[in-house]
Amino acid sequence: MHDCLYDVNSPPYRELFDWLVQHDFEIGLHASYNAYRDSRHFFQQKRRLEQLSGTSVLGLRHHYWHVGSHTEQTLLNHEAAGFKYDTSVAFENHVGFRRSVAFPYHVWHPEKQRAIQVLQIPVFCMDGNFMYDSRRTAEQADQIFIEILAAIKQYHGIACIDWHSDTSNERTPNFEHWGQMYRRILELLAADSTIWVTKLEDMYTWFTDRNQKLNDLAHKS
Repeated sequence: MHDCLYDVNSPPYRELFDWLVQHDFEIGLHASYNAYRDSRHFFQQKRRLEQLSGTSVLGLRHHYWHVGSHTEQTLLNHEAAGFKYDTSVAFENHVGFRRSVAFPYHVWHPEKQRAIQVLQIPVFCMDGNFMYDSRRTAEQADQIFIEILAAIKQYHGIACIDWHSDTSNERTPNFEHWGQMYRRILELLAADSTIWVTKLEDMYTWFTDRNQKLNDLAHKS
């Protein structure tokens, strides 16, 4: 009952997939609420989305951040299904980094004694983190974002923003203020030439290339 009520096989979504691919946007999986219960769900959902969109699906984010109580096992299932990165380790109700890491990382699996080969790209804010509290003014919400962004810049961090498609539009009924804040965030980022804003696939590629170069240098020394 917690999942979204839409069918990605319907004509509007097929048209949307085509538009996204043509304009060089990335398509990722929004894993269903109970996907974590069976590793086969990830295979099935990933394969179906790839077939319908005609493109590779490298990353995912769980609906409601619902990865279950055994997070490492769920992330291991991501690895088995062939995902390259994930953005599901985050907070539902407030801004910040769930594991206090402002940089891509691999989660350690304690039982298998190895890193899970699915890159975690940490999310530091979701639209609801700012907007759920009706007592918070727009100025206060903006200031929270600005302060955390400044800290990420100070420490040369990397982080992901999660803003839903409907709430990003000021014309969506009942979400005017949500859309307005998203627009202000985009304007703030666009005005700062020191910030690299990109899609998650590019971030994953940059990080893996960087690590490979560091490993090559270490072996030469």
